[in-house]
Amino acid sequence: MGVGIVTVVSEYDFVPACATMDGFERRVRESGRGRKVSLAVEQPGSGVVSRIDTVLFAPVRGRDAENLHHLERLLKTLLWMRGGAIVYLAGAPELLEPLKSLYSISGERAFDRETMLRVFSVPELEFHAVDFDAMPATRFLRQGAGGGDAGCRVGLDLGGSSIKAVAIRDGHIVDDFKSPWNPCFEADPEYHKRHILNVINRAALSLPKLEAVGVSSAGIFIDNRCRISSLFRGVSAEAFAAKVEPLFVNLGHELGVPLEAVNDGDAAALAGASTGAHHGVLGLSFGSSLAGGYVLPDGTLTGFINEFAFIPIDCATNGAPVDEWSGDGGCAVPYLTKQAVERLMREGERKPDLFDGIGRALGHTIAWLHRFYEFDVCLMLGGVLIDDAEHRVPTMARRVLEKEYPELSAHLQFRAADDTLKRNGQAVAAARLPRIQ
Repeated sequence: MGVGIVTVVSEYDFVPACATMDGFERRVRESGRGRKVSLAVEQPGSGVVSRIDTVLFAPVRGRDAENLHHLERLLKTLLWMRGGAIVYLAGAPELLEPLKSLYSISGERAFDRETMLRVFSVPELEFHAVDFDAMPATRFLRQGAGGGDAGCRVGLDLGGSSIKAVAIRDGHIVDDFKSPWNPCFEADPEYHKRHILNVINRAALSLPKLEAVGVSSAGIFIDNRCRISSLFRGVSAEAFAAKVEPLFVNLGHELGVPLEAVNDGDAAALAGASTGAHHGVLGLSFGSSLAGGYVLPDGTLTGFINEFAFIPIDCATNGAPVDEWSGDGGCAVPYLTKQAVERLMREGERKPDLFDGIGRALGHTIAWLHRFYEFDVCLMLGGVLIDDAEHRVPTMARRVLEKEYPELSAHLQFRAADDTLKRNGQAVAAARLPRIQ
């Protein structure tokens, strides 16, 4: 496959990350002056490690900027796909300090640094230059996908305007409903707790007893603790740390039942994995952000954070849109979310062309994600995929895959959310998470 340029909108060229990274590595190998380099990120506490091996030009004058750019794009990709706060580098020790500077409090990637510090509750990112024999290998958590259907369970799917709830008794839904709320700009965390608890109690009225609660929500969750979520962005940092981070742990204690909370992308992937045989399921939710989830071929979760909104997907050096949160150009936010629709409409795109543009970007993004995740099913849902977009976006993505990545296209299935999944699939998947003692 060539490094081809794919026009998504007229003002600039979209340069796919997958083709760009492949092209760089090919040029290094063809130069005869390459070297092997390994990069890894580790999540403090969990032991989850994500490692990637690549090649760089030999450390000669004139190649430093190219080498650093390639390595930094890979590091950012690993941080947002997998998560971590400890960085290991082997084979290019001279690039450790430049990388560290980029991810410092005053560096270009200050947003990424600050987010990872919040997610993993550490004071600073660690950077280590090590020998190859000291490089950690990739490690998953392989978390069980849940406790199954037995018992009396409540599942919630927390959204930006409503909470979807299901009450399940031995695998059968006995009640489901939506409860409106407006969490995103509410400053008082007691508002969030009160609404969530009220919904749980209402759903539990349909059951003879409450034995378990599962929650699906936007954000990053580690050990049932909410580390960051757009649903709580109106809450101050101090109140978030004191009240929101332990909210779901405390609710479980208060209710006296097992309670499990996961990000909505993982819940969507779990729901998709329950619908048939697969060799890994990648879930993508196209809304105000790009939520991701991943289920391994054996049906387990990984412990990866799967926050795809900020992974670099466009390596254009001139004109790539910059997202307002990270200040970085070429990340997924302006291409595959509601921001993409708004941006392209401002630029005069007609809706059919607009959705085709999103589909082209998605095709290349799926190929890039496949370098890091083993999957043959891509489940797609979310507010962007409505009306014509539900058909046009995956159709154009499939055309890109067939033309540029035929081996991947041959075995990849696209699945759109059916009516059942749209209605309460993530809530049902969440309800199955806890193990009843």
